[in-house]
Amino acid sequence: MRRILIIEPTVFIWTNKKECLFYNYINNKYLYYKDIDIIDIANSLSNNNYIIEINNELFKTKKKFFNDIMVNIIGYIDSINNKQKKPINLAPISSVQNSYELSKSDFHLTIGSNIYKHLKEVSIYINTHQINKTNHNLHKQFLFPIYSNDKVLELLPQQIIVFLNKINKSPVKNINIIGHNIFNYSGFNEIIKHLKSINIIKNFFVILDDLDDKCKNIVKLKDNNNKIIITVFEDYKKEKIECLINIAEKNDIPIHFRFAVSKESQLNNFSQLIDELTIDNYNFIPYITNNIDFFLKNVYLSFEEVLKTNNNLIEIHEKEYINPLSYGKLLLLPDNLIYANIHNKNVSDNNKNASIKEAIYKAIISNSDWRLTRNKVDSCKDCVAKFLCTPISNYEFYTKQYKTCIKL
Repeated sequence: MRRILIIEPTVFIWTNKKECLFYNYINNKYLYYKDIDIIDIANSLSNNNYIIEINNELFKTKKKFFNDIMVNIIGYIDSINNKQKKPINLAPISSVQNSYELSKSDFHLTIGSNIYKHLKEVSIYINTHQINKTNHNLHKQFLFPIYSNDKVLELLPQQIIVFLNKINKSPVKNINIIGHNIFNYSGFNEIIKHLKSINIIKNFFVILDDLDDKCKNIVKLKDNNNKIIITVFEDYKKEKIECLINIAEKNDIPIHFRFAVSKESQLNNFSQLIDELTIDNYNFIPYITNNIDFFLKNVYLSFEEVLKTNNNLIEIHEKEYINPLSYGKLLLLPDNLIYANIHNKNVSDNNKNASIKEAIYKAIISNSDWRLTRNKVDSCKDCVAKFLCTPISNYEFYTKQYKTCIKL
């Protein structure tokens, strides 16, 4: 009798010269090895439609490996006699996916047809601001007002309205409004009135200090389609947060707190505040200073944690071709230029008359921004877990260090 190893078609096999990974996206089970013999088996499986014959010697020396394969529902062992052919196995889904390749002309035709369908979210930075310079780079890490050490820039209401009208027929799900003290923006009333006519979610990013002492100006943003995100730093006043919560509850205004943290003590302090005030709608948002140890411990995943993340089939293939964190997002900056990512050259090529269509097209055909994946950066492209890992984030764009995991 001959033994045949058959891997389930729902399993991905990734290898390089030093390691291999088996990952079943149905049950999120994985097997990871650095054994050269098992790497050879993995390569053979990949090259032979997930089915190979096992000789007696290999079966004895790697018995634990074959047992792990069956226990974790990665595959199974079948027996056939010498006259039988190999069992028929379904082609692995990864092979089916990789066999489909668009020609260059088909690719451009595909993205060009109803190009607005690719647009998912827009962020409008209505002005720049001048604050403590220690915070000037936060807009490079997450949605936050832009610092300017020169003159303050401000978009005219008409510029914003023109931009919004251009994306009116797109499937945009979120519009983000960011700026320094948006309540004092000269075109506030005009923009609020126009945004009310747009029946999708509008996210207003407000720093706690932007609110007046009694937090009453928050009522100006009340609308069924408005979501108010309040950013809180460690120098907060507890009384002001209590005041804000009371005003929000009294006026039925949904608010979401973002607690900005850069070290362990801030995390603990905010956690205590959250418990005291029974805050339910919140998240912690880390920021980089000189705190790489904090990020390694609390933000970035270790290699082992990457292996344990749950990924479905769509997510795995999505991360192979696009960056889900940035894909479909455009930014309109206070200089009236359009960016796909705030770290890179604006997609409108410094042309203030560039159409949204042109901006989207350039974002899609470029290998940066929307399509910058881990298989395109040197530090990650050979990693066996690159399609399980989190997509490249703004933190990595900011530091220009694309390998964030701690390898075993």
